[in-house]
Order: sequence, then structure tokens, then C-alpha cells
Amino acid sequence: MNSEKRLLIAIALSALVILVYQSYVSKYYKHSGPAVDQQEQMAQPPEPLMVDRQVAEMVRAGDEEISKAQGRRENFINGLYEITTSDIAAGIEEMSLLGYKDGEGKQQGLITSKQGYPDALMIEDITPGRRSARWATVDKRESEIIYRQQSSEKTVTKTVTFYNNNYIIGLEVAIRNEEETPQEIQYKVIAATETMDKGQLDNRYIGAEAQLSGKINRRKPGQKSIQEAEIFNGNPDWVMLKSRYFSYILIAEQPAAAAFIEGVGKQGITAGIVIGPVMLDPKEERRYRFKLYAGPMIMDNIAKFDPAAKTTINYGLFTPISKLMLSGLSLLNRIFHNYGVAIILMSCAISLMLSPLSSKSMKSMKEMQKIQPEVEQIRNEYKENPQKMHKEIMELYKKHKVNPMGGCLPMFFQIPVFLSLYQALIRNVALKGATFLWIRDLSEADRAFKLSTKLPVIGEYINVLPILMMIAMFFQQKLTQPQSSASEQQKMMSTIFPLMIGFIFYSLPSGLILYWLTNTVIMVVMQKVATRSS
Repeated sequence: MNSEKRLLIAIALSALVILVYQSYVSKYYKHSGPAVDQQEQMAQPPEPLMVDRQVAEMVRAGDEEISKAQGRRENFINGLYEITTSDIAAGIEEMSLLGYKDGEGKQQGLITSKQGYPDALMIEDITPGRRSARWATVDKRESEIIYRQQSSEKTVTKTVTFYNNNYIIGLEVAIRNEEETPQEIQYKVIAATETMDKGQLDNRYIGAEAQLSGKINRRKPGQKSIQEAEIFNGNPDWVMLKSRYFSYILIAEQPAAAAFIEGVGKQGITAGIVIGPVMLDPKEERRYRFKLYAGPMIMDNIAKFDPAAKTTINYGLFTPISKLMLSGLSLLNRIFHNYGVAIILMSCAISLMLSPLSSKSMKSMKEMQKIQPEVEQIRNEYKENPQKMHKEIMELYKKHKVNPMGGCLPMFFQIPVFLSLYQALIRNVALKGATFLWIRDLSEADRAFKLSTKLPVIGEYINVLPILMMIAMFFQQKLTQPQSSASEQQKMMSTIFPLMIGFIFYSLPSGLILYWLTNTVIMVVMQKVATRSS
């Protein structure tokens, strides 16, 4: 196998691993803000939350039906988010993050009210044979809102608490038996709802998870098992709904009966925790407390929310390496105040660390090039006798002390590093809205020029970074290709392969392509230096 073919196979294998890994992730599994590293303070104790309306008057509860348009809404704003609650379901209808922008430059919506989709922090009576009464707003204070649901059977009081400069939302549910006889109760507390309508790349990361006794159960929208609520019996450590950058994590502050994950339509998914079934004595009241993290997937924030929730952040098989690289990127950004510069420097640092392997690979390919004419001569001489041909080629390798896999094996050691950095870059919320040169958002394609019409494959924008990457790969292959013995087929492949890689990477986040481009340029320089020194 000549050096040019080995290089093509190594690059092809890297691309294949990326595609397979993405398929694995999809099966199981935009930043402009005030904080430099997105490590917002998780204030303890919480500060009072300022609201834009005063305490509401008492509202009598009833059993009549009510439409969305008739619901009473309240707005809450703190240093990190703006929230709208509604007494229709006594939940959070809308939530937007003040420090993040979406792809259109608007305030990032985290929760959006949709017909037929449960609101965040809804509670639902699932006691057999029971019908829920209507919720009513009882009180609104500086830092909380209180809802009540009352019938002749029981009274349910729900208190939702918000904190300043904190992504944590508190929930307390008080259930009182109003009857003179014992009665059974059972409720489910819904964390939130996620829907697959954010684009192909983002949809890969949408899903729900429930951890019980250290075991994580993962589900994706559309799975048959969750068409009806799938129950995971036992006391849950946490349940979570997640997207590419953000998550909702619900934790019960007392033992619970089970967790559940449920599909909503074809594209939606929800998850939560089950209360009961338990028996309430006459006039007995029980209280249940929960806390919800609703915000960016940042390790420090989530660890402060609850140490048990640290396992919610998972970058796959090479999670420890990904976390280490994220720490490195964060450090470089603090120093240079730009994530584009941080990615370039990170790529340089990784190339430097892997330079012994790269040098070994280039040396092996160089030696293979020297004996390539002899290999071709043996192949032509023994083309009718494959066994003899193979034996003679192996003898030639042994004579010149050349390992035919020497140019490929070092690259296999680089695959874990690349996949780890790939996950760290593609899911790093800090890159959302981060700019570099002409790039307006390192978490998206660079979109240097907008076209007047949408074209096949290319779309509406010309992305410059993938084009530069293809050019760099073209020169890289020219340097490794032995010009004297290169066939027309090999020369054609040296042109087609960069085009194929460019096609695969064309719409990927510019931060990832910036890393690959930098690494390719470094490899070209190293190969040029090695060629001149030989």
C-alpha cells in the first residue's frame, strides 16, 4: 500500500468515524452575554427577584374549562432570563435567556408555548378516576408565585420560586386531603418539553434522560417505547431534557416513586418525576419539593445546582478528554478574549503534543515512497501469483525495515483527540454568538457571503472556511504524493477527496472547521520542512 493511499484511507477513516459517531449520538442522545466564560454565579443564598407587577388579588377556583387566550399570565425578569407563567396549567409558558442570541440575533428562547405541549413545571393528577380542578393564581410576591387547585376532595397548592442571577427555579407542591376518609393520590411533575424543530444538526442532540441508582436511561423523540409514558420505577437521581446547548434538569428533594419519559406527538418529548401513589389520611397534608435547572449546559453551573447532576453532561466515549479541552479553551479565551484565537492556539498546542506521532507517520510514508518503484516492479512480476507477490513485498519491507502500517497507526491515536475536540466544539455553548474575523457565530457555518438565490448543496450562503480547508488538504496530498510514480487515478483522487471532505464539512460549525483548517495548515508546513531537510 503506497503512502498516498494510506493517507487517503486515514483521512477517509477519520471522516467515517465522525459520521458513525454522530449516528451513535443521535441514536442515544446562539453566545453574546456578559460573562467571559459563561460561568454565571449560582448565588447562595438566593437574592430576591424583582417583578414588573404587584401582588395579585385572590381568585376563586372553579371547574369550568378555560382556553389559552383566557389564561392569566405573570412576567418575571432577573439578570439571566425572562419568564412568563400562566394559571391555565400553573406552569412556565415561555422562558428566554437574556445573555444568549438565536440564529436570527434575537433573544434566545428556551421555553416556547405550543398548543398541545405541556408547560414546564406542570403537575398533573394521574390518580385513577380523578378529574383535575382549575388552577387559580393565589398570590404573587417579589420572588415567587402561588397557584391553587381546590375541590371537595383535595386542595393542591403550588409555589414556584425564582432567584436572581440563578438558573435554578424552586417548586413546592402541597397536597391536602379534604375528605373525612383516606384517599390515594398520585401526580407527575413535568420538567419541560423539547421539540425537534431546530434544524438537523441541533435535533441530533435533543432527547430526555433519567438516572436511577447511577444508571442513565436515554430516549429520543419518536421512539415507540415513549409513545405512552415509559415509567422507570425507583427513586430518580435526576431527569433531564436537553438540546445541543441547553438543558432542563429536575431533581426531587425527597424520595420519589419513579421517573417517566413521554413522547408528545411525533417530534416532542417530555420527562419528569412521579409522586406516589400514597394514601393521605383525613385532613392530612403532604409537601413535596423540587428544583429545576433551566439554562446552558455549563459544567460549573450544573455542579453548583446539584453535585449529582454532574453526570448529565456527557460527550460520549472520550468525555474526560473533551472536558479537559473545554477547560483549555476557556483558559485561552480568558487570556486572549476571543474564542477564534483560542481555537487556533488549541490546535497548535495539540499539533505540538502529537508532533512525535506525526513525524513518525511522515517518516514512514517517506520511506515507503523510496521503495515504491520496487513494490510496483514486484507487483508486475508476480501479478499472476498473489501469494508469491505478497511474500516478496513483505521481504522487501523487512529488508528496508519499513512498517507498511507505520504511516497509519499514529493517526489512529489522533482519532480520540479529534473526536473529543469535535464534541467539545460542536456542543460548547460559549461559542454561540462568539465572533472571529468575518465569522459572526463560531457555533454556525461561517456564512461569509449571502447569495441572491438558494443553490443545491451550497444553500443560501458561501462558506469560506470549508473552501480554504479543501485547498489546504489539496496541497497536503500533493506533498505526500510521489510525483514520479503517481498514477492518473491517484492524481484524480488527490483532487476528489478534498472535495468530498469539503462537502461533508460544508455546513458544520465554523469553530470546528477552523480547528481542522489550522491543523491541516500545520501539517502542510511540517511536511514542507521535512521535505526540505531530507
